[in-house]
Amino acid sequence: PELSLFRATSYRLMSKSISSSRKLLFKDEIAAVNKISALNINNK
Repeated sequence: PELSLFRATSYRLMSKSISSSRKLLFKDEIAAVNKISALNINNK
């Protein structure tokens, strides 16, 4: 489930990058990865 969530988030961020700057996208991607990592740690 986490992997599919990550893919959906990445796809959403990639779609956003078309209309936003790359720096901002990169920041959002890091935040998303950190959030998912935190969720994985909490699930263990």
